[in-house]
Amino acid sequence: MGRLQGSDTVGGMSQRFEGRLFQFDRSQGYGFVRDPDGGQDLFVHVNEMDEISRNTASGGSHLEFEIVDGDRGPRAVEITVVDSGEQASVTEYRQELTELLIKQVPALTAGQLGQVRDVATELARARNWIS
Repeated sequence: MGRLQGSDTVGGMSQRFEGRLFQFDRSQGYGFVRDPDGGQDLFVHVNEMDEISRNTASGGSHLEFEIVDGDRGPRAVEITVVDSGEQASVTEYRQELTELLIKQVPALTAGQLGQVRDVATELARARNWIS
């Protein structure tokens, strides 16, 4: 798979890219896909998804897609959901994060652990990674 910054054709065929869907508004039918390598965000519309993907897409879904230049900049087309990115509850997320932090950084104090967990939880909410 290519990165979002990759070329749009390889050997005359369209190149597929990968990214994570975020800020997805199902009622409006659009969202954005984030390049896992930190590149440019792309506009996503449900009309560019196959029927199965349209029904399973949610914030955090892992997508494959092609890129075209739209009126307002690059956008994702021919979108397929690879992994539905089921969202964890806030409680599940905080518990898993706490266990991971304790395992990876055992020197963290309870106060530091709480601060990191709070900031990470707000980020996860903002990115629609948790419900």
